[in-house]
Amino acid sequence: MTTLGTVTLGLLLAGLPALPQDPAKDAADRLSKCLRKLSSDDFQERQAASAELADLPAEAVALIEAELKNGSHEVEVRSRLEAALPKLRLKARREAVRRKKEHLQAWVRKEVLDAFDKNGQKDGRWDHQAREGLELAVQSWSGVRQDEGSMAPRAYSLLSDAVAAGCEDPMLLFARARMYDVGVKKDFNESLKLHLAAATAMKARGSVYAPYRQSAAFWRVADYLSRAKKTLSDKERDECTAWLEMAVGQLRLAAKDPAAPLLPLIDLGSGMTTTWKTLTKDRKDGMDKVLAAFSDARPQGILPLVYKGEELIHYAWDARGGGWANTVTDEGWKLMGERLAGAEAALTKAWEMDPGDPQAPTLMLKVELGQGKGRPVMETWFKRAMEADPDNHDACKKKMYYLEPKWHGSPEEMITFGRELVAGGNFEARLPFGLTDAHVNLAGYEDTPKARLDYYKKPDVWKDVQSVYEPYLKLHPNSAFDRSWYAKLACLCGQFTVADAQFQILGGKAQASVFGTRAEMERMRAEAAEKGR
Repeated sequence: MTTLGTVTLGLLLAGLPALPQDPAKDAADRLSKCLRKLSSDDFQERQAASAELADLPAEAVALIEAELKNGSHEVEVRSRLEAALPKLRLKARREAVRRKKEHLQAWVRKEVLDAFDKNGQKDGRWDHQAREGLELAVQSWSGVRQDEGSMAPRAYSLLSDAVAAGCEDPMLLFARARMYDVGVKKDFNESLKLHLAAATAMKARGSVYAPYRQSAAFWRVADYLSRAKKTLSDKERDECTAWLEMAVGQLRLAAKDPAAPLLPLIDLGSGMTTTWKTLTKDRKDGMDKVLAAFSDARPQGILPLVYKGEELIHYAWDARGGGWANTVTDEGWKLMGERLAGAEAALTKAWEMDPGDPQAPTLMLKVELGQGKGRPVMETWFKRAMEADPDNHDACKKKMYYLEPKWHGSPEEMITFGRELVAGGNFEARLPFGLTDAHVNLAGYEDTPKARLDYYKKPDVWKDVQSVYEPYLKLHPNSAFDRSWYAKLACLCGQFTVADAQFQILGGKAQASVFGTRAEMERMRAEAAEKGR
């Protein structure tokens, strides 16, 4: 090659992005350097190496564990390696959770927006509105946080415009129905009409879309039809059953796709079981059908076990009933105990098969709520749930419910746990909001409206409210939903200057749903302005 050619090639290569480093090799190389420094005679170099250990990527966990197993290191080196492991393990768990979330978002996008781009009904009269509306629906279904109260209504408006322009695409019709329910819903019959149109279109022309989306459309219309009347005719019942059977058939196909995440499958299956209970007054028939579908699709996985455990929990509470304990029959207690034992067995097996999945230990908190074996049992499952997912909001919520005075705890235990969540500082996962939720729930325990209002006047309540909302709103200053709650709680706590400041920041973006009604929101806004200035 000529010199000019060599120079030209070098310039071209210099402009290319660097090849990505293999994470495992990068972790191994960095750990090797740390180990050399940890063996240094210089104390400051050993200290620096400890700091570098804490910054290693999640892939270093297995490497450090292997180093500790070989037993060749001196005591101080072993001590420093052991000290680094807890934070690195937490980093590894958070990385695993992040990857699961990214996978969920990619899966939803592939099944909805990408599928519409490939197979959907296109036309210049509605393409822009359709894609923008479906993009918002994807964000809603994949858990991407947006400013509450604005995303779903905007999506519904865009998708309705596309329909008005002539679009009859099944996915678009289904997304429109769901966004109506999430952000607009004013009338049950309108929801039923929208879901029936979507399911009918999906049945006729929706084979180009993924089985999960077809199943969801068929189940939703069955659910609405099952609740349309207090008493259904035989023909209406048969119509509901036909939609449900189609939903289960598509759910079976959806579960066969290894890319389909566990939780959406379980949620959809549980929804079908609840609809079957509405139709038959007993969830057993639906539970057996969905369980058979999951067992056929993933016979070696935890999906059938987790679903079975969750449904047996519901089935146990069906037997108990919703009344006070003294209204439960002996047969009710017996059936509840048997069903909770079945749930415990299924969920324990699921956890043993995959300790890294949070669903089974999180559901076990509900099992222990009913079994009442003792707080140590609850804490064991709570620890397992949080180890599997350090951002496990659902597990924190279930533990807080367990600690309510009507179950196995006390006000003091609830507040202590809430303050622990604040001290943990995981605001991105919204865990500290458990503290303010605890105060709202405890206020509800008071006997009279006046006593409930007086609860918020306790100095510690306001201090706790501030400890949650001030740091969170520094991170998310544009969250109208959370700032609306802060304004409301500040009013209830008599902190009108703070409340007025929040209302002024919000302007017209205050969320009426937080206050119950728009009239109550405006009353609090006026009170804050009058007393806070």
